[in-house]
Amino acid sequence: AAFFSDISQYVVCEPMTPAMVQEWKGEHNFVHRVKVKMLMQFAQKYEGKFIYLDSDTWFKSHPQPLFDLIDEKNALLHLPEAQLKSKANPIIEKINRFVKGREFVLSNSKETIPTEYYMWNAGVIGLQTPVMPLLDKVLELTDAMLAQYQKHVMEQLAFSYFLQKEYTPHRSDEEIEHYWPFCNAAEI
Repeated sequence: AAFFSDISQYVVCEPMTPAMVQEWKGEHNFVHRVKVKMLMQFAQKYEGKFIYLDSDTWFKSHPQPLFDLIDEKNALLHLPEAQLKSKANPIIEKINRFVKGREFVLSNSKETIPTEYYMWNAGVIGLQTPVMPLLDKVLELTDAMLAQYQKHVMEQLAFSYFLQKEYTPHRSDEEIEHYWPFCNAAEI
């Protein structure tokens, strides 16, 4: 919190204890599940438009145009990485094989992820509250997929799916730099 003291009128820091993080990882000890749980906690406490950013991001320009895009029909993600049915890279090919023709049973629905959908980078997520029903489905789909296939992009796939199914996703890479391609692959 001290790092952001110079902009404290714009930033609220919420503590995350190691116990919370461990609990939020769930039964599969999935680190990216923490993102969904953190957003759920945020959405229960705050109202309005918000943009979640991974820690490996920075603004290239003022974010106001991004906030202006967000409404009940439009959401933000960082950028579309590839269509699931494409052979863009080995991860997309594996995910395509995993979802193709598979039905995921959630508590209130059965979901089939179309291979025409895109895998979006979820290092940026922009929505507005109330968003708990969406986040509940993202978490449930993430857990359902992890139970069958433990891949490091399952929360990203769940966000990609529901934000294409229920919203129009917009890219934010003109305003926000996300340097994940330059991270050490051993850390992912």
